[in-house]
Amino acid sequence: DPGGERAYTPEQDALVKRILKAGSYYEVLSLAKTDDGDAVKQSYRKLALQLHPDKCAAPDTEEAFKRVAKAYQCLSNPSKRRTYDVEGRDEDGPDWFSGNHENLLTEQEIFSSFFEEVETPNGREYHLLTHKPKKDPQAETIRILASLLPAVFLVAGTICSICFPPDWA
Repeated sequence: DPGGERAYTPEQDALVKRILKAGSYYEVLSLAKTDDGDAVKQSYRKLALQLHPDKCAAPDTEEAFKRVAKAYQCLSNPSKRRTYDVEGRDEDGPDWFSGNHENLLTEQEIFSSFFEEVETPNGREYHLLTHKPKKDPQAETIRILASLLPAVFLVAGTICSICFPPDWA
C-alpha cells in the first residue's frame, strides 16, 4: 500500500460516518429503546468486529470504535441505562459527547472481553470467546468425593453386615 495508507471499503467509511453522526447511544448501536441486553451485546459484537482498527482503515475508525464501546458500556449496565434514558446522559459524564472517559474501560478492554486474538498464517483473526467458568480444583475434589459418598456407605454397610451379622440372622 503506497504511502502507508491502508485501503478501506465505502461500506466501512459509511459505517464510521454513521456512528460519528449518531445523536444517541441507541443510534450508535442501531437499537430501539425497547431492545434488551442481549440485543445490546449482539449489536456491540457485530460493530466491534467491523470497526476494530486492525480490520477497518477508514478515517476516524478509532473514534467510532470508542463511541461504540462507550455506548455498549452504558446500555449494557441497567443502572447506567436507566439514568441515560431518563436524563439523556450516562453516569460517567454530563452529556453524550462529554469526553469524560476517566471511569470507562478502554475500547480494547471491552473488545477483549468478547473476542480473542488468534495469529494465523493469514494474519490476525478474532474469535468470539465462549466464557467457560473456571473450575476450582478444591471444589471439584469435594464434588467428586460427595458423588462417591453413597457408594462408600453401601460398601461399608455390606462389610459391616458381613463382619457383624445381626442377632436375628
